[in-house]
Amino acid sequence: MIWGSVAVALPTTLLADWVILILYGSDFQEAADVLRIYIWAGVFVSLGVASSKWLVTENLQSYSFYITALGAVLNISCNFWLIPIYGIKGAALATIISYSTVAYFSLGCFRKTRKTFWTATSSLNPHAVLRRAFR
Repeated sequence: MIWGSVAVALPTTLLADWVILILYGSDFQEAADVLRIYIWAGVFVSLGVASSKWLVTENLQSYSFYITALGAVLNISCNFWLIPIYGIKGAALATIISYSTVAYFSLGCFRKTRKTFWTATSSLNPHAVLRRAFR
């Protein structure tokens, strides 16, 4: 799931100017930078979907509550901090920070979810993924 998201995010990052120009015209060209940042949130959304399924399967739903609450507080805090400095790009950055914290980094904070953290870490390593795929 993660590498499927990367496969979408990478070309979108490279072609964002062209995509915005074609879809919305030159008046919205500044939106390309926001698209370049925000498209990477999909990587962490994919990671979060996979890890949330594991938390439910392992009867660790209570951690989902704490992690989600952390993400909400972090997103609001980052928006208050980053939007005045970077504008709309700051909002996109706040989203990336909160999604990555919720879907990835927070899993390393709890002893019972650390196994998922290390599994997620190995899934971010393209060498390990390819090695497993071709066994």
